[in-house]
Parts: sequence; structure tokens; C-alpha cells
Amino acid sequence: MTPGTRVAELAARILRAETFTLIVSPAVADLQIEAPTAGWPQRLRGHVAVWRAFCGALWYDLGTT
Repeated sequence: MTPGTRVAELAARILRAETFTLIVSPAVADLQIEAPTAGWPQRLRGHVAVWRAFCGALWYDLGTT
């Protein structure tokens, strides 16, 4: 399983499709592109970025609905 897949699946279920596409999907894509060549600090930073994007998107969706 590629990095960020589970977070992406969770986010796709919870968030509106537009919010997922604009906020979370790019963060997951960055993580998946950078992870194979990155050391553990960079991978950790990438995972934190994906979770921050997910939390921000969730906050946005909760505030706009």
C-alpha cells in the first residue's frame, strides 16, 4: 500500500468531493511522489502535512455546511 492511501480513503468518505480534491488530494500526491526517495524525517513531515491538510479540510467543511 502506498503512503497516504488510508488517509485518502478516510478523507474521501468524510469530506465533500470538492474539498477532498482541492485540499487533501494534492498533499497525498506530494507524499506519494516524495516518499520513495525520502529519509524517515522527510516521510514523517509528509505524513504530518497530509494529516494537517485533512484536519484543515474537515474544519473547512464543518464551517461551510
